[in-house]
Amino acid sequence: MGDPLRILILEDSEDDAALVLREVSRGELSIVGERVSCAETMSAAIRGSDWDIIIADYALPGFTALQAMRMVQDAGLDVPFIIVSGQIGEDAAVELMKAGASDYVAKDRLGRLVPAIERELREAKVRRERREAEVALRESEERFRSLVKNSSDIITVLSAEGTIRYSSLSTGRILGYGPEEMVGRSAFDFVHPDDLEAVLPAFARVIQKPETVITVEYRFLHADGTWVPIESVGSNFLGDPSIRGIVVNSRDVTDRRQAEAALRESEERYREFIEGTEDLVTQVDSRGQLMFVNHVSRRVFGLPPEACVGLSSLEFIHPDDREATARMYIEWTKRRARHVTLENRQVSRSGQVRSLLWTINLHYDEQGNVTSFNSIGRDITERKHAEQDIQRSEQHFRSLVENSTDIISVLDERGALTYVSPPWEKLLGYTKDEVLGRNVFELLHAEDRQEVYDAFARGNRIPGHVETRVFRFLHKDGTYRVMEATGTNLLEDSAVKGVVINARDITEQRQSEVLAQQRQAELAHAARLSTVGEMTSELAHELGQPLTAIAGYARSCVQRMQSGNYQPERLLATMEKVAVQSERAGEVIHNIRAFLRKDPGPKVPTDVNEIVRDAVALVRHESNSLRHPIELNLCRELLPVKAVRIEIEQVVVNLVRNGLEAMRDTEPRDARLSITTGRNGGGQIEVAIADRGTGFAEGTQERLFSPFFTTKPDGMGMGLAISRRIIEAHGGRLSAWPNRNRGVTFTFTLPVSNWSLDDGA
Repeated sequence: MGDPLRILILEDSEDDAALVLREVSRGELSIVGERVSCAETMSAAIRGSDWDIIIADYALPGFTALQAMRMVQDAGLDVPFIIVSGQIGEDAAVELMKAGASDYVAKDRLGRLVPAIERELREAKVRRERREAEVALRESEERFRSLVKNSSDIITVLSAEGTIRYSSLSTGRILGYGPEEMVGRSAFDFVHPDDLEAVLPAFARVIQKPETVITVEYRFLHADGTWVPIESVGSNFLGDPSIRGIVVNSRDVTDRRQAEAALRESEERYREFIEGTEDLVTQVDSRGQLMFVNHVSRRVFGLPPEACVGLSSLEFIHPDDREATARMYIEWTKRRARHVTLENRQVSRSGQVRSLLWTINLHYDEQGNVTSFNSIGRDITERKHAEQDIQRSEQHFRSLVENSTDIISVLDERGALTYVSPPWEKLLGYTKDEVLGRNVFELLHAEDRQEVYDAFARGNRIPGHVETRVFRFLHKDGTYRVMEATGTNLLEDSAVKGVVINARDITEQRQSEVLAQQRQAELAHAARLSTVGEMTSELAHELGQPLTAIAGYARSCVQRMQSGNYQPERLLATMEKVAVQSERAGEVIHNIRAFLRKDPGPKVPTDVNEIVRDAVALVRHESNSLRHPIELNLCRELLPVKAVRIEIEQVVVNLVRNGLEAMRDTEPRDARLSITTGRNGGGQIEVAIADRGTGFAEGTQERLFSPFFTTKPDGMGMGLAISRRIIEAHGGRLSAWPNRNRGVTFTFTLPVSNWSLDDGA
């Protein structure tokens, strides 16, 4: 049982007092009672003892319950005051209740007395606890107010616009301004202009995300005109009615280490850290009850700081960690440890579990007993999850590396191998022990070594640089393999500290590519032969005209010279015409020979407009015979492309002849073929060849470029297929689109060359 209930009874009748005590004793309450009957004994009783409840008769000779109640109130006592009396008027009862009486019980209904006492005792306890909490809160507020005023760092409160509403006294010591000089001014007026790009976005993030705590370093204008490096931590308390502002904790970081040491030793600066940190800060008494927690309690405990005070710190420790935590606490106290670390799990009121890493400072009295301990708990939940993810990821990637068909290597800054994956032995014949520590450039083909080394050295100067190279690598059997390798500079990555090389053997791929290129060239050459064969009659006529003219002019000259009747100047004019027609015939033959050349040559910077003009020259007679004009809309300011000239000319000839063929049955007045050059939205060179022919049937758009697909009665179906392959080999794309009215537009693109036309000359 607890302490007995102490009752003071104001009653002039001993019998009535005994009746009250007997009634109260019927409950489960243990009581100690004392009776007084006048003002003098009442005054002595309330001064001499602490009473849990006072029970008074309404009226005594020369003394009333109302007078007794005011006497209790004047003494500053908060004790439940219950009137127990005979019949009194309703007005008198109301007056007593207004004056502060807790309840009124008639003597003929004493059964209500015990419930009334129990109720008033509970309410008195609640009031007492509330007063104690308010006193503690006031003491805490005074303590923090003193800390803020005497803080060695600057504590500033800003409005949402950045206006300074409060600045602590330390502003004068650190920056030379009195607090009154700062209030009302924009904090950004004092920030170095070059640092505003970092400060303004940081301040905006604090406003937009109240839960975010932002740290930023910048230069602040001192009153003497110099710039002081400052580190500020900003927290959004706009929603806190006691602050309604952005709290900024700032410090001079000129000598960061001394500032940090001072922070650990200074209680004022420690409190500043508490308000700005995202770590959980607690102060616990010797019984394990929380004396103080910072705002992080909302996230970890699920309660605001004021609701945590007085609660046991053990109730928030995960049940599975309580025993281990208790054992460690006993061990610390035995050896009087003062600074310790601990990792455990905390459980919030909602059941959320978080892992915390604690740094704990224990305080002892002279007898070696713990008086309190202060703790800073860093939330490492995400770090724990990240570590688990990293472990799983490491296992996953290790498995990928170990089982990869590619070769993975790590080189140091000199090119020495520090790691090789298992495929090294399978693909290159070397065991790990044979190559680790060896310089990889020793194994490169002599012709490739310098180029690859230069790329390696250049990439080492740029952290994160990625570069791909193809080179020949010495196999253990003495042969060389063609390797394609991508190197990534991770020398500054603490987990790698090297250049990571991912390489694959492309020897067979290169051989296949060479063979495919040869076959492609042969196929394209065959297609050019076929094209010239189809154009034989037109080319014969194209040659026939200048040759006929040459024969006529030459015969005329011979006849004049035989007759002896000629004028030299007229003979010279005729011979000049012979020369012009000879050059014309020679140009036709030159174009045909160039078009039929088996070796198309390398890719060089080329003017697309010139290619178009040469291609049109080859088909000009065919166009004239059909009376289908060719319009050229060539962009004058056109950058060169890196191309095999003959192959692109072959594409243009194929597309132009297809357009002319499609318009064979079109009336001359309606037939028109246009060639347009320019640049598209992606920055590539674009050539569009549009006709007004019959077009193509629905559903055949993509089949147009399939080998052996043709709409011509005597066609082979290879022209468009070869043309697409040529364009794609040049890094472009060939497409066909139906025109709105009639006909088809073929469009192909080519990437712009990085070289100039002069470079390719």
